[in-house]
Amino acid sequence: MEMLVVLVITGLISTLLMQGLTHVLNLRVRFSSQSVRQTAESLRSYWFRSVASAMTPDHPNEKNVFSGTGTRFQGLTFAPLKGMSGVPTPFAMELSYKNGKIFLNYKEESESDVWEIADWSGEKGEFSYLDDESRWCRQWPQPLGKLSQLPRGILLEVHDARGTQTCFAAIPGIRDPKPRLRDLLGL
Repeated sequence: MEMLVVLVITGLISTLLMQGLTHVLNLRVRFSSQSVRQTAESLRSYWFRSVASAMTPDHPNEKNVFSGTGTRFQGLTFAPLKGMSGVPTPFAMELSYKNGKIFLNYKEESESDVWEIADWSGEKGEFSYLDDESRWCRQWPQPLGKLSQLPRGILLEVHDARGTQTCFAAIPGIRDPKPRLRDLLGL
C-alpha cells in the first residue's frame, strides 16, 4: 500500500514538473521570436538614424550637396555603413516597392552594391524634411526661400499592415558649409 502511495505522489510531481517545463519552453519560444523581431526593428532605425544624423554639408558647387524627395535623399555622411567612419562619404537612401513590400535601400558612391537595409509589408512610405521654422517639407531644398543646406531632421514614415511606423533622425551640428576662399572669390 505504501508503495502505491509513493508511486502516485511521484507521478503527480512528475506531471507538475513536465507541465511547468513545457510552459517555460513555450514562453521562451514566444519571447525569442518577439526578441528577434524587435532586434530587426532596432537595427532598421539605428542604420537610418546613424547615417542621417551624421550628415555634413558639401560646398555649394560640389556634386554631393544634400537633396531629397519623398522617396530618396542623398548627401555626405560621416557614418557610412560600409566606408570608413569619420570620412565624409557620398551616399543615397531610397524607398522602393516590390511585391507588396517597401524596401529601404542604401548605396555609397564608391560601391556598386545597393543594400536593402530594411523592409516592411505595405505599399506606401515617404521621407519628410524638417525646416528651420519647424515645418515638414516633401522635398529638399525648397524651390523658394533661403534654407540651410541640411534640414533639421528627416522623418521616415512607412504605412504597413501594423499601422504607421515612423523613424526620425535629427541632424545636429552645422547645416551649412563653411565658406572657402575660392567660393568667396568666385573661382
